[in-house]
Amino acid sequence: MKILFIHEVDYLAKVIYEIHEFPEHLASRGHDITFIDFPESLKAPNWASSRRNRFIHGRVLPNVTLRLISPFVPNGGILGRLLATVTFIPAL
Repeated sequence: MKILFIHEVDYLAKVIYEIHEFPEHLASRGHDITFIDFPESLKAPNWASSRRNRFIHGRVLPNVTLRLISPFVPNGGILGRLLATVTFIPAL
């Protein structure tokens, strides 16, 4: 099954929570997982277009693979969150 997760945190920068565990356990059961995250700082790796849509290994279960999409956000913080309501549309 193809499953899409959307969350307003940076998947790679945040400490590990359920937002990491649940999708990775589903991926370990053979599901195709895509995760759209939100880059929270200007130093986030989403500035290069090749880094905005990529496959990564899990943080909880390193043997699983997830598709991680980081929409282009020109600024972190509150302004970035507001802009993300528009800039995430091409990511979908």
